[in-house]
Amino acid sequence: MKNLRILSLFCCLLFVYFSHAQDMSIAPENIENLYPDEDYVIVNSERNVTFNFSEGILSAKEEVILDVLCLNEFEGFDFPVFYDGFSSVQGLSYLEDRPPYNGKLKYKRSKPKNITDNAYEDGGLFHQDSRYTLIEARPMYRNTYMQIKYSIEYTDFKYFTSCSFMESVSIPVFKGSLSYYIPDGLNVDLLPYNLETYHTSTSEKVIKEGRLVTYTFEDIQTPDKDWRFLPGKKFYSPHILHVFKSYTSNEGTTVLFENYQYLYNWYNELYKSCGNKSDQLDQIFEELELISLSDTAEIASLYYWVQDNIRYIAFEDGIAGFQPDPAQNVMQKKYGDCKGMANLLAELLKIRGYDARVAWIGTRNSIPYDYTTPNLAVDNHMICALFWKGDTLFLDPTQTMQRFGDLSFRIQGRPVLIENGDNAILTKVPDLGFEKNKAELQAVLSLSEDGKVLNGPIVENYGGDYGNRIQAYFSTLSGAEMEEEIDDFIISDQGMSVSNILYTGLQERSETVSFIYNSSFRGKVIDLGNEKYVNMDVHHFFPN
Repeated sequence: MKNLRILSLFCCLLFVYFSHAQDMSIAPENIENLYPDEDYVIVNSERNVTFNFSEGILSAKEEVILDVLCLNEFEGFDFPVFYDGFSSVQGLSYLEDRPPYNGKLKYKRSKPKNITDNAYEDGGLFHQDSRYTLIEARPMYRNTYMQIKYSIEYTDFKYFTSCSFMESVSIPVFKGSLSYYIPDGLNVDLLPYNLETYHTSTSEKVIKEGRLVTYTFEDIQTPDKDWRFLPGKKFYSPHILHVFKSYTSNEGTTVLFENYQYLYNWYNELYKSCGNKSDQLDQIFEELELISLSDTAEIASLYYWVQDNIRYIAFEDGIAGFQPDPAQNVMQKKYGDCKGMANLLAELLKIRGYDARVAWIGTRNSIPYDYTTPNLAVDNHMICALFWKGDTLFLDPTQTMQRFGDLSFRIQGRPVLIENGDNAILTKVPDLGFEKNKAELQAVLSLSEDGKVLNGPIVENYGGDYGNRIQAYFSTLSGAEMEEEIDDFIISDQGMSVSNILYTGLQERSETVSFIYNSSFRGKVIDLGNEKYVNMDVHHFFPN
């Protein structure tokens, strides 16, 4: 208790260092010159983090103060603060300082249009406990400053994975700071990501019973507006990843996530306690009639059954965001998340005598980390690993229409943590190389007699990941709808027309996706008299 009282005292003293300065060195018109295309700019961001260790649990508190400048009149400003079952939002407040600006902010209490608490929904996310508190502000005047304050309390260190310098990747930050008070006894690595392309600095000072680490930053710009060509935001957004290793107090040392084995221990306990009941899976074997099949055909049949009969729906709900649903539940419900589907496939294979395991992995376009930084943000996906004939095969049943033996691009080359009793197996998924994902287009085109139109046959072949995505989409269509979608897929230019379309592999995973058709293009020829320039880019695969 003595340690806790001391820690609480120094958490209070810490606010001497975290006092919020309101004097502004820059006027709104200068901010507008720096960010001419933005409706809002976070002029100053202060984020302060403290920790508490009690009854063997390390918790954290993140306090945030934002000064936001509205650069356009009557622009609505919706500001979400996210939390989940392992965190809570406290002390949310909203103030305004209306123009004119006189060199110092003088905030007055102002009521936003609305403050609501909402469930977070995003595409395939089906049921989850992720929520957000939404401030709907409607400043009436251009150059209005808004101050937003809030804190987030994390009940367990595991779920406090990182801190970002940006409140949102769609709002630039003129300047800001992120400070950590790290009490003596807490062994934590603060790992910076994507700071090298921004104006940042780091300082560290010793304070009583701890140390203060502060990151300051300036001019954090928003990324390219065309989000289609961006990887996950963790690849470009400046942030600090937290690796909590241990905590030492009078009661001794508590090991946290010192290395990947401790992360695995936590994962594995959840997996072992999920409650699989293999005797309730007999229905599947009766349906498939596997007795006369070879091993290869048997494994493929089970893999395809899960792909074809279990609907993939991401599921995040408290601890269920990390623990697989029991295999028999997934079979009965006919839907599951990646953990439930991988668990079901592994159980089916084990019943048939194969050495199958569940495996944790971070997908390559979303996760820039590996298991040298043990943290719940290191992986976002679960697959099935099969030890067979001296090799390790990786099966992802969430990949609709994927052939047995193929690998989706998102897991290729990625580190993977395989279930192996008390001691994890850490290895890497093979990288199949670009040849496996080749998209091939062959066109034999000739100019019409008037020199204005290109005509001729075209053959398109799609392998690997891209071909698999095409098959996954077309496998859901039938009849006239499918024919219409084929036209839309092939015709990618207003001046393009096609006829006599033949295709293969759209709804059969064992075949390669191919299209053969006659084409005609208008608007592709520029006539300069003695010379003609022809645009041969049929599908505009690389517009930027």
